Amino acid sequence: MKGPYDYLITFVASKGVAGVKDAKLENVMTEGNGVKTWFSYLGEGKKGKSLLVPVKVSIDTSNVPLTLSLLASLSLFIARRTRAYGEALLMLLFLHLFYVFSFGMLQLTNAFMTAGIEEASQMRISLYQFLWGLTDYASMSFAPFLILIYVFVRFRRR
Repeated sequence: MKGPYDYLITFVASKGVAGVKDAKLENVMTEGNGVKTWFSYLGEGKKGKSLLVPVKVSIDTSNVPLTLSLLASLSLFIARRTRAYGEALLMLLFLHLFYVFSFGMLQLTNAFMTAGIEEASQMRISLYQFLWGLTDYASMSFAPFLILIYVFVRFRRR
């Protein structure tokens, strides 16, 4: 389950990164404990230059068992379980997509700046570092509990 899920999340998020960064997603490949992506620049100047951007996705999926077990513990206390679990899993999916998207934006921006494709900007790097750090911290520490509280408050039995 982990391999195909990581691949799918990385593929979808990397397509979004490519669209935002004026690049083309060349390849997505599972390798070892992560997924590697290749982008090529489509803009003016250094068109067609290929860059390897490794994405470590093992971190973002480590909260899935915890979230699922917490949701299972709520089964006696909530109504409309199918809807509640569906919304919770969509929130988790969105969190994982945003995690990989923000990490991809950080890595690709850094690679483009290093290659001289983009103008160096500490502000842009700091923004992407903040977004990635926030989603990394959220996915590891409080997101499962936030999802649990949301499901309990929204779907609890009256």
